[in-house]
Amino acid sequence: MQVVIGGYPILALRDMIVRNHEFQELYDIFKIMLDKFEQKELSFDPQYLLIDHCINPQAEYISEVLRQSCHSSNRIVAGIS
Repeated sequence: MQVVIGGYPILALRDMIVRNHEFQELYDIFKIMLDKFEQKELSFDPQYLLIDHCINPQAEYISEVLRQSCHSSNRIVAGIS
């Protein structure tokens, strides 16, 4: 059985976020994050504020990795949580 483990490169993700958002917008997200941590909402994830630039690229990346892996091998079973 072939196992595929992967994830979107974090440096590429951070670079994409910085290039697509103004400083003030990122600063506002940072302030929201600090407020949530002060309120002890430790389950808060700032990625959900930038779904188009954080979550979607990661999902597309891993989907493509799995698609290409399945194309080259007929025995890959994938589970994504």
